[in-house]
Amino acid sequence: EHAKDGKCIVFTQTKRDADRLSYTMSRTLRCEALHGDISQNQRERTLSGFRDGHFNILVATDVAARGLDIPNVDL
Repeated sequence: EHAKDGKCIVFTQTKRDADRLSYTMSRTLRCEALHGDISQNQRERTLSGFRDGHFNILVATDVAARGLDIPNVDL
């Protein structure tokens, strides 16, 4: 419920979990997955969309999200 108004990153242990959770959550919330099996070009588009507010939940593996600097992430 918190994610409806703010930005949050949800971490998963596996790429498969990131895809499944993102798919399930996208039925009612604006979210995308980010992990190592996604092409670099798509990862950059996904991160840009998250930063720009096109969606507010990023479901990512910890490896994919390492070193990210995204302002205004609430949770």
